[in-house]
Order: sequence, then C-alpha cells, then structure tokens
Amino acid sequence: MAGKSLGELLSKYIPPEEYLEILTTATTVESKVNKQERLLEVRASFPKIINKSTLYDIEKQVAEAYALKYFKILPTYEPSLFTYEYVPQILVEAENVGTVAKGFFSEYTYELREDKLTVKIPFPEDGIALLEDAKTPAVIENIIASEFGIRISVSIEYSGNLNSESSESTRRRLEEIDRQLSVAEKNYEAHLKSTSYQSKQEVNKEDDTPKLPRIASVYNYDLRESAVENGKIKIGPYTFNVNEPSFVVGNEFEVRPIPIATINKPVKNIVFVGDVFSFSSEPNRAGDKFNVSIGIFDGNS
Repeated sequence: MAGKSLGELLSKYIPPEEYLEILTTATTVESKVNKQERLLEVRASFPKIINKSTLYDIEKQVAEAYALKYFKILPTYEPSLFTYEYVPQILVEAENVGTVAKGFFSEYTYELREDKLTVKIPFPEDGIALLEDAKTPAVIENIIASEFGIRISVSIEYSGNLNSESSESTRRRLEEIDRQLSVAEKNYEAHLKSTSYQSKQEVNKEDDTPKLPRIASVYNYDLRESAVENGKIKIGPYTFNVNEPSFVVGNEFEVRPIPIATINKPVKNIVFVGDVFSFSSEPNRAGDKFNVSIGIFDGNS
C-alpha cells in the first residue's frame, strides 16, 4: 500500500471538495490494519502542513465510510516545515493523544529556541506535576519527531500568571475547596477528641461504619441529581457540553451521568463527567497489570 496516494488507499471515502487536494497529494508511507477489531492507522507524507482540525474531520468521515471503530492519520512533513507558528497544533495533538484532560493547554505561552521548546501554563506545581506524571513533555517530543523527524527537547513550566479571568476563577474554586476541606479536618479532629473508641481487639470485624467523615460536596449543599438538556449537563456550578462525545476505546454508550455525590458504595456501569485533575499509573506486585488512579471533579464533588 505504500506509495499510493491517501485518496487511492481510501477509495471508499468520497471527500468533500475542500479535502480533495489533501487526499490526492498525500502519499501513503505505511498502514496498519486490524480487521477483527475494525482499526486502521495510516502514516502519510504531506507536501504542506494540514491543520489538525481538518485531519480530525477526515478521520471521522473515513471511520464512518468504512465503519471503523478507530482510524488515525499520522502525518509526516519535511523538517523545514516545522515552525514557531505550528507549535499550537502540536499541543492540540498532545491533548488528543495524551493522558491528561483537555483544557490544560487552553491558556499558555511558549518559547521555541533552536532545539528546545518551553511551554508555560498558569497551573502551579501540582498541575505541572500532573503533566509530568502523564509523560506529557515526552508525548510532545514524540509527536514532533514523528511528524518532522527532528528532536526537540520539551519542558513545561508555571507561567506565574493567574491574572486572567479563567485562571482567577480556577484559583478561587481551589481556594474554596481547600477552605472547606480544612474545616472538615478540624471538625473530624474535634470528633476524635470527644469520642471514646474501642481498642482494636474490641472492634467487630463486621463493622463497616466509616472511620472518616464522608463529605458529599465541596460546597455547602449536597447535590443528588444532574440536569441534562440539549446535550448539556449541569452539576453544581459546572456545565458540561457532551453534544459530540469522542469514544476512545470500547463500545459507545449513552452519556447520562450521575453526580459523584450519589456514590457511597462500589457500583458498576456508571458515567461521570468532570475535570481530571490528577492521574497516576503503576504496575501491580506481579507486574502483569497496572493500578490506575484518576482524580475527577464534577463541579460538586
């Protein structure tokens, strides 16, 4: 299949007129297919830069034309086409293929000097640590290497700028969460001092009474349901738009979430929406599986 134009390889796909030139001028380098799982990945060489949103749109249309669960175009360009102006497109792709929530690069500045790229975002140490834990700098480096065949060292730093409206809103929300958690901690410490506990030998092993207080909401109310209307979901002060959900793996399902506040025991087949604020992955003792922890805030809990 190598050497064919992208249009020839994807002959069942009839592109709109504005995409026709892209399909005919791109040359297929290699392709990987899994017929059983309905997966297709194509690496193609392009003579000029193609906007990521255009590539994503083509991917979506091709997946529909071939009834694929997954279709990905991996573009390659001449090294000389990598420019300062293209960096935002790299960050778009990093959010698309990386392991952090979209939105980390909604507000940023960057510097590109020779073979070093520095991205500055208005998230202090915890936010930077999250990106580093998710290997985001390495993800960005690999995207650049994959597309242009060059090595650029990438670092992510705190910009120190919390003056914008969005950053200020985030800061206030985090301060409110910290304040209420601090109050809860003090109340719990007072509870420990005023309560006489049994010794460990006297504790009934069947007793499943929680030993720590459970706080349903970081705010002053206990939300028990979410409002869903026209593809928008309101939980607490947050509104999430799920009009066009993107399924990464598995089968499609209805996005009808429930608030985190309603969960007080292990349950199956539930959907949450929210902002991912932490991520960690480490192998289990046997080394054959991974324990993954994801922190999510749904606007209320």
